[in-house]
Amino acid sequence: MDATTTPTFCPTCGDTAEWCSTFRVELRAQEAAKDAAILARKAAPVRRPRKRLNKAQALVDMGECRTLAEARAYLRDMGEYR
Repeated sequence: MDATTTPTFCPTCGDTAEWCSTFRVELRAQEAAKDAAILARKAAPVRRPRKRLNKAQALVDMGECRTLAEARAYLRDMGEYR
């Protein structure tokens, strides 16, 4: 028997879940574990906050400037850098 199928009879006494209380409890625990696994797969991924990007780094990322120093000098010339 593989892990995905649910047994229909108790391995100890041979009764069904309707008659064997210990087997009934075990089946409920298995179903709860399956439900928890399904909910965990459906849960939205945790989004981490983005690191703030300064203007100089944005200019380098866009390709306007080749280095951070060049981008800072460009912003200083434009009057937007400290």
